[in-house]
Amino acid sequence: MGSKENSEAFIDSLPQSWAVIAGLANPERIAMALNSAEEYLVNAKNNLVLLLTPPFDKMHLNPGYIKGYPPGLSLQVIF
Repeated sequence: MGSKENSEAFIDSLPQSWAVIAGLANPERIAMALNSAEEYLVNAKNNLVLLLTPPFDKMHLNPGYIKGYPPGLSLQVIF
């Protein structure tokens, strides 16, 4: 889960965010995390920032409570 090899949640905002907030990754990795977050998680047209994508829906693995959220649930922000 949370890997580019997975069909669900191949990108999650938490690891991308903490890579930057913690400041422990090298600058190239931080830039890659931010670029990936912007490419896959930010939907500027609809003022949305996704928590992860694609949503957990049919995966046989159980990531916990987040799998109970309906697909398409997102955080709306104003930017």
